Amino acid sequence: MFLWAFGFPATHVLIGERMIDPITMGMLQFSFAAVLFFIIGACLKIKGLFSLTKSELWRFAALGFVGMTMMETCLLYAQKKLSTINAAMMEAEAPFIIGLIGLFVMRKVSPAQFFGLIAGFVGCLAVTGVLTPRGLMFDKLSFGDFLILASSFCWAVYTILGTSVIHEVGAYKFTAWTMLFGALFLFAVFLITYGPETIIPPPSDIFAWGLIAYYVLFATVLAFFSWNQAQHYISVVLLSMSEYLTPFLSGLIAWAWLNEKMTVWQIVGAVVIGAAIFIDPEVTEIISSRRKIKKETL
Repeated sequence: MFLWAFGFPATHVLIGERMIDPITMGMLQFSFAAVLFFIIGACLKIKGLFSLTKSELWRFAALGFVGMTMMETCLLYAQKKLSTINAAMMEAEAPFIIGLIGLFVMRKVSPAQFFGLIAGFVGCLAVTGVLTPRGLMFDKLSFGDFLILASSFCWAVYTILGTSVIHEVGAYKFTAWTMLFGALFLFAVFLITYGPETIIPPPSDIFAWGLIAYYVLFATVLAFFSWNQAQHYISVVLLSMSEYLTPFLSGLIAWAWLNEKMTVWQIVGAVVIGAAIFIDPEVTEIISSRRKIKKETL
């Protein structure tokens, strides 16, 4: 979550200031990340990394298209139309969507978790100006907001459907191959959008390459692998609720770095989003168990 928090302001600067276009950014992001995964995997001799069954091939391709290509394309294009704060806060819809899918598909959502998901979603509506003291204002929604909604839905599908695959093949192999397919599909989108004869020059600014390097190494390689690996240890619903911390931190970074402003009502919404995670009984159980361990060691 912390790695993604800085990713929103970074991509907002890259795309908002036209240092790079969204499709090229996504293609570079997943291409570099996939290459790193396979090089490191070869050095560490990750078992079964380079062997694929037909079933794995199709599942990796499908989830790579949904969770990498579609999710990142919608997210990056939204960054052209929304402030960092609104883009990050709207991305907090993902836990709510994951919770809804979990409720109807896996039926593993407790009442407290569902209430926490609802609270986070209400916070999103407040941040985007849809929920105001005067009531609901749906005319405040923009095309960028719908792109973020589409991105969140793709991420939810990737997470829910990928859970069983991760438990079967491991988070490392799953992340590497879905990123590779994501990069290949983005290359196809690039050819369709710009044509095979088009060559878009890469950024010439060292600062831009520094932001790209951060986004690839930390907000992509480490963050995506950590997200998938965490499914071995905690439930998908708890994992998704931890994503509520990302927009809260992104908002603080955007305020400090990009001088973006937040209204009082947006701050209230951000606090609700950040607090929603602590409604989950799994979170309170983890906190209480750590306090108990700390007391025993004193």
